[in-house]
Amino acid sequence: MLFAQTQFLKSCSAISQIPHDPLVKVGFWGRSNVGKSSILNALIGKKKARVSKTPGRTQLINLFECPHPKSLWCDLPGYGYAKINAQQSVVISQLLENFFIGEHAPNILCWLLDARHNMTKTDFIVLPLIASLDCELIIVTTKNDKLSKQQGLKQRSLLLRQLKEINLKPNVIPTAASNRDGIELLEQSLFESIVKKNIEFNQQSPNSDEVDS
Repeated sequence: MLFAQTQFLKSCSAISQIPHDPLVKVGFWGRSNVGKSSILNALIGKKKARVSKTPGRTQLINLFECPHPKSLWCDLPGYGYAKINAQQSVVISQLLENFFIGEHAPNILCWLLDARHNMTKTDFIVLPLIASLDCELIIVTTKNDKLSKQQGLKQRSLLLRQLKEINLKPNVIPTAASNRDGIELLEQSLFESIVKKNIEFNQQSPNSDEVDS
């Protein structure tokens, strides 16, 4: 496994708690209960991200440190359908806004969509923000094991049409955490993207004479 050495670092309730090290930042985001924690655990190979059947359980930014290739993974609070009160919703929204528009904005964003529904109304709400980000976008469809092969192909075709209509041409990777379907492909794609970003970081830094890969 490519990311087996990745370890949980800490949970952050404020942007100031995120390390200022010039690390490649990988964000994992999606609608509440889309299967974000399950995908993270499948990538890491161990149950280090808390999985819950209750939407809205993740209300902090959970950080994971990947030593090879060097990167900081950010497990972000989900959006939509969360069973939280209005005050909590405002706090989380502010936390996410500060994350996406500040110095800690992700270099790579894995946007998770439920394969059974593709982009829902709540996904379309955050779409303008995602489209405005200056980062590499990887779309990960989850829970593909809940669909037949024919249904999966139909849903994927629909999603690609939806993305084309809004001029987005990201890498789309279908996955299922339960049987690890698509996980190796996601691992390889993510690994290559992080290595590429690390090379760019090193080229931009006059004090760095070695490349982490």
